[in-house]
Amino acid sequence: MDSAQRYVAFDLHKRQVTVAAVDQAKDVVLPPRRFPLARLQEWATKHLRPADHVVMEAGPNTWHAYDVVEPLVALLVVADPRKLRAMAAGAPNTDGRDALFPARLLAADMVP
Repeated sequence: MDSAQRYVAFDLHKRQVTVAAVDQAKDVVLPPRRFPLARLQEWATKHLRPADHVVMEAGPNTWHAYDVVEPLVALLVVADPRKLRAMAAGAPNTDGRDALFPARLLAADMVP
């Protein structure tokens, strides 16, 4: 099993999740992918690693996702969505970017 440090971000929506991950150098190691929120437990159990650090934005589905993900990883951070948006000002708004941006912030220890 690969134990390299990964920084994983979840962009949670009402019915879907976009997830992406970067390594310590902030290079993409898991390109953005989308799946139904109902498959979160299945996806997390299969793909997350005990050494992973994870970030997700605070929102309506955050605490359900937190309860699913937290036991599977080394660290789980919940970010302030207003501060994330302010930090990303001017960047194009896509689900992939919305997942990669906080993953890179987490790798840099800059999550608000």
